[in-house]
Amino acid sequence: MKNFMKRHKILSACIVLFLLVNVLSALPVILFYFRKHPDNYLKNSEIINKLKNNEKPYFSFIIISDTSAGFFMNEAATLKIISKINREDRFHKVPIDFIANIGDITFRGRPSHYRNYIKLMRLLRFPVISIIGNHDDDYPLRNKENALFDKYCGKKDFSFVDRNSYFIALDNLNGDI
Repeated sequence: MKNFMKRHKILSACIVLFLLVNVLSALPVILFYFRKHPDNYLKNSEIINKLKNNEKPYFSFIIISDTSAGFFMNEAATLKIISKINREDRFHKVPIDFIANIGDITFRGRPSHYRNYIKLMRLLRFPVISIIGNHDDDYPLRNKENALFDKYCGKKDFSFVDRNSYFIALDNLNGDI
């Protein structure tokens, strides 16, 4: 009987510890949901205009994809990635000009998903250029020609020059360019 009680206490303590660790690991996401949605945010064209002033002879950029804002688990993973990206140039060896999020920025393209995406991207220390993906126009059934993407991010087809590089973003949702 004593062994049973001892094992029961150990098992109960392990379960409590397990639950505590899980709640604490979810804390950053829970706090994220309590953050206020930003009133102002830069669209792609405004970020590209700022890049024109860069004059250093070299640069770098970061590519991310499938952040899928609007789904709890994806936002938790994106918060971890944001934490790592924000430490990326801590030694200032190579300046990071921008981050390109190359598609599926939202889970299903709903207005709340775009608001969460903007809230996530505002946590980054670098400007984010957003490129439309196939999940970014699912609401409701192709959200009236990507009106939500246009509202929150800007045009879906664009190009820009940064020093000696030419970047092109194209939407091939219909299977052709």
